[in-house]
Amino acid sequence: MGFFGIQDFSEGGRHTFVLSGELDIAQAWNLATALQRVSAEDTAITLDLRLLTFMGSTGLRIVLLAKALCDQRGYEFRIVPGPAHIQRIFEIAGLGDRLPFTAPPKEINPLAPAE
Repeated sequence: MGFFGIQDFSEGGRHTFVLSGELDIAQAWNLATALQRVSAEDTAITLDLRLLTFMGSTGLRIVLLAKALCDQRGYEFRIVPGPAHIQRIFEIAGLGDRLPFTAPPKEINPLAPAE
């Protein structure tokens, strides 16, 4: 099992989850749990995929679950695109132009050291 991390940047009811490492079947429940936790709030959710090194079909399913959860509750949902090999998964699934991909938030730099 590879490394998987989630950083939750929260401000004013908006959550940006910066995902890093391998989002696979063994780690998907970590993200699902985090999404369920914040979905009880009036919020907007962004998934930042820039630091992912691997995402399998279960990871894709969790991303779609996050979108469905936001759609159901009327929350804003965005995805910061990952590296080319991660984006390829969305393209293969026919979702590359059907999901709300966006530029990364300027205030969040996932490569900066934690303070």
